Amino acid sequence: MIVPAEKELRAVLARFAQASIEHDGLPTARSGCALEDATYKLCVMTGTRTVADRTPEPRPRDIIPRRRPCGR
Repeated sequence: MIVPAEKELRAVLARFAQASIEHDGLPTARSGCALEDATYKLCVMTGTRTVADRTPEPRPRDIIPRRRPCGR
């Protein structure tokens, strides 16, 4: 498998994130097509069939920030 350049992968991830946000906020035919296109490109670049195959669910420790004791 060919490994994509980091810069190109970041650009496609950003495009996917933007399309997801727009489609979730106000779903239209245009936003749906943009999301499909970004999803397809991301899957091709990463060699997966779905975005979920490539992006694992966040672990609880990644979501909940740890609290530090004050003054210690």
